[in-house]
Amino acid sequence: MPAVRRTVIQRYKAIIFLKMEKLYLESKHRDRFLSVMKIPLNNFLLEVVNDPYMSEVNEIFLVGSTLNRKIKDLLTEAEKCRSKWLDQFYYGVNVNEFVLKNNRVDIYKFMVKVTVASFFLQVINNLETARSRGGLREREELSIIRKAKEENNTEQVRTIKEVGFEWREENASKQIEALYNKLLKRGYIDRQTSSEQFNQLFNSQPVEFPVMWLKTSFLFMYLIEELLNQKLIEMPDGLEPKRERCKELLIKINRRTITEEENAEYKSYLHEVSRWQYERMAACFVNKTVKPYNSDTLKSTRNKLINQQDGIPAGGGELKIMIADIAAIKK
Repeated sequence: MPAVRRTVIQRYKAIIFLKMEKLYLESKHRDRFLSVMKIPLNNFLLEVVNDPYMSEVNEIFLVGSTLNRKIKDLLTEAEKCRSKWLDQFYYGVNVNEFVLKNNRVDIYKFMVKVTVASFFLQVINNLETARSRGGLREREELSIIRKAKEENNTEQVRTIKEVGFEWREENASKQIEALYNKLLKRGYIDRQTSSEQFNQLFNSQPVEFPVMWLKTSFLFMYLIEELLNQKLIEMPDGLEPKRERCKELLIKINRRTITEEENAEYKSYLHEVSRWQYERMAACFVNKTVKPYNSDTLKSTRNKLINQQDGIPAGGGELKIMIADIAAIKK
């Protein structure tokens, strides 16, 4: 049975939901928790409703989503809307700063934020209603949470299993914990990432909650390459020798001493290794705009990285030392 691929918005909802559900169920003052969470959501959505530009952009997205239009088409339409409001500004009409400062990426972030805020506000309202009734409150609350999770899965698209990596060492828990702490402390991953969310990237299971990578795609690629070089990540039988062979043949390519037969061998092996690697990278991480990585982006990044001196991107020295230190951790 194939697993499912979540949309960007579904992934973002799921990441936040995982954290909020845990905090809510552990809270000793749930009414206050809901009230505090509700205020910023209400304020933000009220601002959207009252601002003509933001309201128009939101309407474009709502209607487009209902009609299953492509995101890029909705962004193009939203950009035209922005141009119209910029014209108003040039003629002396007061407009929201959002019109002046935001580009295509920021418009997309705004669309995601509105959708996610609306979703969570509805969940909070439902929970508040359940709590006001009393009686079987706990059971009803858990039912509301379960239904909200199911709602977030209604538009899933069937695809291959999006499994993560598998850590090789017997003392995996210590090494993964050390990697998590270092990446979090030094700003490589979203500071809201929990250790549980990070651990699921390395248990060779379908990834439900990808981690947000905050640095460049070059450093992302270099991180995975170094984990493989240090043999911290397990590779399927037969792929590891092919990866090592690719490294040998790459030296010949750079020296221009490779034969046609060897070049064909290099391309074949690289395709196998890359396919395995890219699928897992895309399943485990999203970029700082909450956009999943795809094979084309990762392939381009890898090719550019190979052409850099020593194959080390700017800032890669810190990652190299970090991974070496983690590899040295023993029981």
